[in-house]
Amino acid sequence: MAWGLARHPPSGDHHNRSDSVRVHLALQGLSALLLGLAFPRPGWGGLAYVALVPAAWIAVQTHRPWRLIWTSYLAASIWWLVMIGWLIPVTGGGYSALALYMALYTTASLLLVRWVHDRIHSSAVLVLPMVWVSFEIIRSQFLQGGFGWFALAHSQAPYEPSQGVSRIIQIADLFGQHSVSFLVAMTNGVIVDLLTPPRRRPHTVAPQAPRRPMRQRLASVVLWVVAFGGAWLYGEFRIRQTAHLPQQVIRVAVVQTNWPVSNTQSDDDKRLLDRWEQLGRLTLEAAAPRGGLAPSLVIWPESAVPSALNPEATSRTRDTAGYDQQLRDLSRVINAYLLVGAHAYDDWRPVTIDGQQYQEPAARFNSAYLYRPDASQFPERYDKMHRVPFGEYVPWVQDWPWMKDLFIKYLTPYTFDFTIGRGREAVVFPIAGLFPDSSDGRALRIAAPICFEDSTPEVCLAMAYERDGEKRADLLCNLTNDGWYPGYDQGVQHLQIAVLRCIENRVPMARSVNTGVSGFISSLGEVGPLVEKGGKRQLVEGYALHDVLLDPRATFFGRFGHAPMWCLAALTGLLAIAGFLRQSPSRTHARG
Repeated sequence: MAWGLARHPPSGDHHNRSDSVRVHLALQGLSALLLGLAFPRPGWGGLAYVALVPAAWIAVQTHRPWRLIWTSYLAASIWWLVMIGWLIPVTGGGYSALALYMALYTTASLLLVRWVHDRIHSSAVLVLPMVWVSFEIIRSQFLQGGFGWFALAHSQAPYEPSQGVSRIIQIADLFGQHSVSFLVAMTNGVIVDLLTPPRRRPHTVAPQAPRRPMRQRLASVVLWVVAFGGAWLYGEFRIRQTAHLPQQVIRVAVVQTNWPVSNTQSDDDKRLLDRWEQLGRLTLEAAAPRGGLAPSLVIWPESAVPSALNPEATSRTRDTAGYDQQLRDLSRVINAYLLVGAHAYDDWRPVTIDGQQYQEPAARFNSAYLYRPDASQFPERYDKMHRVPFGEYVPWVQDWPWMKDLFIKYLTPYTFDFTIGRGREAVVFPIAGLFPDSSDGRALRIAAPICFEDSTPEVCLAMAYERDGEKRADLLCNLTNDGWYPGYDQGVQHLQIAVLRCIENRVPMARSVNTGVSGFISSLGEVGPLVEKGGKRQLVEGYALHDVLLDPRATFFGRFGHAPMWCLAALTGLLAIAGFLRQSPSRTHARG
């Protein structure tokens, strides 16, 4: 039968009990529980090194693959429904569909682990990480840009200043975050190898040669020790190397607002004015000199300005022009660069409403603007390139208006089409004159990933590096609005994911996030300082200051991106094909 689903169960009460529905559900549930606890909150990352063991062990041991399929899918569906519960107030329909779709990857991973393990007789120390990471890569890319949250690597990244620097995750600057996931899955795999007993072929009386001889287990352990030890030593090398870097720093301030976002109500004029005045007050406080030094750059969250700021829009709308002028004045008063999030309205066209002719924009963008101390706006803006499906555009149904209306009604947080355009270029903002002692007099180069773009490796890679691997950005400034999501888990998870972007590219990050968590991440992935008020970091307003150390090092990942990990995925596919061409042990014996 296709996919090796026809293995005959062995006789005997012991085997029936160990392969029962109750055992399957218990082990799948245990894996789900351990993996959930590895992410914030509580964020016990060490559990990720054993979380896959119960599910993977039953996958390689079971004689009932259909039971593996439905029990693993049930456990994975519940896991995703719990872990992304913060999506419910935004899109209940999208939340359910995403959870059920993501669960398919877990089931596919376990089924393919069983398939390759059974057909190729390869050790779990290799099969489990290859398969798991291959599907992790695929789900982070597809569909519609993928959903890369909760990669195994994320569980190993710090999210508290007290957690310091992790050595293991430093290998992300070689092959990206998925290489860290590979190490974590590999640890689970070596444990599965040690727990897997030798098996007899079905329908035999005399013992056969065991599939897992002692030397093969020993080889699994040695392979894991070499890989894990090598990663640890590389991390130690990269951390020590940082102490010898040129000590170029820039003082940056990030502003955090606390504006809950409603899907059904718009803000009145008084609330908009209160928030605008709050932003100005926080900015003036953050920009005040301390120790004789003031920040050179102040960063606001995504969409903090309730208007478009591009010249085409400001020339047509009085209110828009008012915000633009106030920002120019503010940047001059604080004598610093001001990076803000706002919309852009382009391609204005005449429309007639009730006999009156108006000008309306045909294109809208989620953008970042840079204001300079001389009260000028930088001529280029950055338009967000990685849009959120169902939040910033509706995929698949653009040519079917009736279907699009249904999607908007049930899968988006809006009652109208909120589509924004897609940015085409990873704009870098140069800030000159900050390093007068530099021999080349170069400018500070900042890039501004917006919203979830700091959770998307490809976007930050395009911002940080040219195609030839030459570094093009010194600082990533993430402008985010996490006020959509209730509770505290989503904001911390978002911060933890951003840590991997800094290590992959060796570029520090400043994050300005509505409702939090705002603060700084070093090029080694060290977190802090963070905006904090009254012991809280979320659902509070405030600001944080930091002297950010720049990192001139380029990375292997910056040159080749995910290409090596895609090669790994291709190799996994070849193993699956080889298994298809090779007869299963049970069928070979049946022919004999």
